[in-house]
Amino acid sequence: MTTAFRELWALQQIDSRIQELQRELSALDTGAQAGRVRDAARAKLDSSTAELRRIESELADTELAIKSTEARIREIEGRMYSGKVTNPKELESLSQEVDMLKRNQDRLETRELELLDEQEKAKETVARARILFQRKQKEYDDTVAATGARRAGLEDELKRAQASREEQEERLKAASGDLFRRYETLRPKLGGVAVAPVQGGCCGACKVRISSQLLAAIEKGEAVVSCDSCARILVPGE
Repeated sequence: MTTAFRELWALQQIDSRIQELQRELSALDTGAQAGRVRDAARAKLDSSTAELRRIESELADTELAIKSTEARIREIEGRMYSGKVTNPKELESLSQEVDMLKRNQDRLETRELELLDEQEKAKETVARARILFQRKQKEYDDTVAATGARRAGLEDELKRAQASREEQEERLKAASGDLFRRYETLRPKLGGVAVAPVQGGCCGACKVRISSQLLAAIEKGEAVVSCDSCARILVPGE
């Protein structure tokens, strides 16, 4: 392999690695999916916490209403049995009011029991939601941390590869400016791979067999030989 083709193949290998590093960086898990799952778990925790607060608020109001009703019953019964109220109609009215208050008290106490049961269930729901959120938060944090470490390593390697690419470009230009320009023209048209080594008598990229005449020309390195199938510049295999 002549110097120019050797430098060309070295440049292609560097460019291929740069391309690979860029793909790896683009494919890194940014934590977006883990973040969405974490956010859904947080929303569940927030909604279950809000429901618990609503239940506790209604329970407090119900307990207050029960105490108020009990106080009112005691007050009316105190008047009824104090001997100060002697009018039969007034006593009947007070008795009816007590009956109404006791029915309301029964309703409130039934609702209080329901709310106590709902409160316990809501507390369990909140506890489960909190555990789930904490687990999803940790998964998100771990993903971001792992991605950050991997990204730093890839970016550092990419920086070194790009610096090496600049040096290799200069070496190829010094060996053959025409070959470099041809390479740069072909590379974007061929998915970033403009050079292929000969492997087992075939193009290393598209695997099409190369004629013996072309193989001889490639080995001599006296002219630029391109694959008849994929148009890549062919160089001797290593």
